[in-house]
Amino acid sequence: MAKRPSFNLSETIREFRKSHKGVKAMDAFAAIKKSHPNQTINEGTFKSTFYKLAGAKRVVKRRKPGRIIAGHGSPEHIMQVGLHFIRLAGGVEAARERLVGLGTLIETAKDID
Repeated sequence: MAKRPSFNLSETIREFRKSHKGVKAMDAFAAIKKSHPNQTINEGTFKSTFYKLAGAKRVVKRRKPGRIIAGHGSPEHIMQVGLHFIRLAGGVEAARERLVGLGTLIETAKDID
């Protein structure tokens, strides 16, 4: 008894996507169903496989909380941050005015803890 050739949906989708880039899932479903009329293709299975093969998953790397960035603590970086603060404050005098009450605020925060 001879085995009938099997239908590989994943391979069919891969081949279709190579020749038709940017096609939507439903358009691809209709085209593949039309080209393979004797095969029963479940729409849900087709969409699942289509989107799974659509592309590699992108890995987003995020820093763990509390990790120190390299170079953040060096004297150069501290000077850059200080200059940035002065620019945001609007000048050296304005920055000094903003820093006047900072000492008492820090002491108050320490007393609360």
